[in-house]
Amino acid sequence: MIRNVRKTKAKLRKELEELKKSEKYLQALVENSYDVITVLKADGRRIYASPSIQRVTGYSPEEMLGRTPFELMHPDDLPHVLEVFSKGLQEPGFLGSVEYRFLHKDGTWRIHEATGWNLLDDPDVEAVIINYRDITESKQIQERLEKINHLFLGLGVDLITNMERIIETGREIMGAEMVNYYRTEKGRPLYALSTVPGEMLKPIENPKGHICYEVMRRDAPLAIENLDTTGYAETDPYVKGYGLKSCLGYPVIVEGKTKGCIALFDTYRREYAHDEIELLGTLARAMAVEEERLAREEEMKDFIDIASHELRHPITLMKGYALSLRELWERLDEEKMREMLNAIDHGADRLNRLVLGLLD
Repeated sequence: MIRNVRKTKAKLRKELEELKKSEKYLQALVENSYDVITVLKADGRRIYASPSIQRVTGYSPEEMLGRTPFELMHPDDLPHVLEVFSKGLQEPGFLGSVEYRFLHKDGTWRIHEATGWNLLDDPDVEAVIINYRDITESKQIQERLEKINHLFLGLGVDLITNMERIIETGREIMGAEMVNYYRTEKGRPLYALSTVPGEMLKPIENPKGHICYEVMRRDAPLAIENLDTTGYAETDPYVKGYGLKSCLGYPVIVEGKTKGCIALFDTYRREYAHDEIELLGTLARAMAVEEERLAREEEMKDFIDIASHELRHPITLMKGYALSLRELWERLDEEKMREMLNAIDHGADRLNRLVLGLLD
């Protein structure tokens, strides 16, 4: 009998230890969850907030206890959130999701994605469980990609207009104060386009002190968080003239050769994220396509100039001989006529070869 009691006690102790381990494990999962986990009463008041709430909102769990999440939501989003929350309270076991803007402690509006689960009828919980995360960055990336897609779909036949749209889109989606496109044309360095009025197609006398020239020389992206720590404040007139503090430049490569550089600037110190560098790289590749088309147009113009010269020569020759035959027909001997007619025949053959070459 005593032995059985001891076995029972040992079994209970073991089960209790396992239960404590299980509780600690679950608590560790919740406490270290990347997403925020909060527990609300039916009136919306928080009775629990996981430590990750401070990373996501800037507020500590203690600051948020007893408060409702609705207090810091954007007024335009609040009606929809309250509608979903009210609907969820009326349906036990309801599971729903919603997006809204939340006022971070630093004063910025952040986008949250929340999933709520109504467990008020569960006797072990008697609360609403809310799981949410900050999706601001992913939303911004999605919006930027949509704008880039819109840009690509809207590009037309005018190359300069297309280039202007690319740099303006870069200024808009990257939130930059200035975007410049530096390029070379027949060996001459130019600031071809800029989002600053009046700063277009200006030849640069000494390009070596310009940031864009350095990007082209390096043939690689260049991000500078603080231009005050570099010499560009003195050597780059745009940096000096506009009080620029940060820069991100990306080379524009056409057929393996660096043709230009697209660069964005701001008048404050700015750290550029990896996705922003990749985004500017996408715009640089779009600019490269327009540069290729521009090069083809220039090649076509050169080709047409040469072709027109080649065509004019036999036409002029044939026209001259034809006029001579018409004016001097009665005074020309048979040998001279045959010579002129042969020249016209040879000219016609040459024209035919040129036309076949053009068609090819």
